Amino acid sequence: AVGGSLPTALWGVLAAPMLSFPLWAGSGNAYAGCCAVFSVTLLLGGFIIYKIAAPYDKPQEAGSMVKAEKIGLLDMIKNLNGPMIPFFIAQTLSTAQAGFFSTLLAYYTTHVLGNTAIAAQVLSITSIISLVGSFFVPSITKYLSKKGAHIISQFTYCVCYVLMGLFGRNAGMFIALRCVMAAVGCVSNVVMYAFPVDIA
Repeated sequence: AVGGSLPTALWGVLAAPMLSFPLWAGSGNAYAGCCAVFSVTLLLGGFIIYKIAAPYDKPQEAGSMVKAEKIGLLDMIKNLNGPMIPFFIAQTLSTAQAGFFSTLLAYYTTHVLGNTAIAAQVLSITSIISLVGSFFVPSITKYLSKKGAHIISQFTYCVCYVLMGLFGRNAGMFIALRCVMAAVGCVSNVVMYAFPVDIA
């Protein structure tokens, strides 16, 4: 949760200035230029991780290597049974809605709210809320249990989406609802990694 919130908050702060960079400001190349900058950043980050991990990732001798069992797509599908089936469906839909909203955020802030700067503000504010909220998740799950916290989090998410559809044309209401979603969403984002272990 921390690793995902910090970069998103940073992107929210840097997005508007980068799009307004004099080299491509006002042209159709603004997004392409930003993508190029972030692509280079990703490559540098991967290279740095490679260099840091190099001393610990030493090649093994051929005789000491354990032959790994090959697991294909059919094997993974066969392991979807019992409670794992509804969990898999729920997480698939949850991931889909996250990608769906992220894709439409630029369109929504431009054509519905009429203010593209709100997208960057929303990313920054909600990421900071998620970052802070993730530290409270252990206490919340002790009080509600992982399952209870996840259900309440997802239910609140759904309610906020409905309210956003009804009242989301107001920028203040839109940002407030996204902040609530960030506060409750960080709970699900943390506990969902424990569910497959509990279910298996």
